[in-house]
Amino acid sequence: NGVDVSMERPRSTALDQELPCPRIELCHVHHNVGDGIRIYGGANCVIHECDVFDNLEHGVTVTGAAHASIDHCRFNGSRGHGLNITGAGTAPAVFDCKIGTHGRDNVSVSNWAAPLLLACEVAGSAASGISFSSGAAGTIRGCNIHGNTGAAVLAAGWGAPVVEWSHIHGGRGDGIVFSEGARGALRHCKVRRNKGAGVWIKGGATPTVSHNHVSRNGQGGVRLGDTGEGCVDVTTDSRWHEPTEAESPSARRARRLRRWT
Repeated sequence: NGVDVSMERPRSTALDQELPCPRIELCHVHHNVGDGIRIYGGANCVIHECDVFDNLEHGVTVTGAAHASIDHCRFNGSRGHGLNITGAGTAPAVFDCKIGTHGRDNVSVSNWAAPLLLACEVAGSAASGISFSSGAAGTIRGCNIHGNTGAAVLAAGWGAPVVEWSHIHGGRGDGIVFSEGARGALRHCKVRRNKGAGVWIKGGATPTVSHNHVSRNGQGGVRLGDTGEGCVDVTTDSRWHEPTEAESPSARRARRLRRWT
């Protein structure tokens, strides 16, 4: 690996002594055999303004109940995942990062991990944009997810993500898929212009889908099938409304004012 961060304590430290939080800042981490950065063993770490690219495995792996803060970074070109987040108690916060063009899912969340992804761009994966599996949860908020080969967001294997206030668009597959008993929620999102379905609920999944704008997807807006039993309330949020070709800017403003009054 390029960088390993662990909570293994020196013999001279007491068990109740707080260890310093390492910081990785303004680094280029690339072309490593293995992961670019691996954080494990309950470590707490800050990764700030780094470029992590072209590693043979994953860009960053966070596991073993680690709590990392990752902000303003760019991840691209690794053969595995851009971010591989796995293990119970693993809960990194990822803010304003660009994550794209990886050989597998751009972000993989598995085995009861629960990260927060806030204001990130996730694009151009050879598989899914963000995947949740094996009981993983977490929150995706205010993200721009587009141009991925598979689903923009895939929740499977009892995954339970909350996806909110995000723009899911321009994918070569489905927008968001809930399957294999997945739960979670999709709310206040804009899901549009994906080649597959905007939202697909199947395989016994039971998410709540509410207050979204789902439009111009290639295989329907919301698709329920294969024993999908989700609670679905699809409404148009006026802030996401797409004007018709004939609608002038003044008419659009007037329509929006009518909806708010």
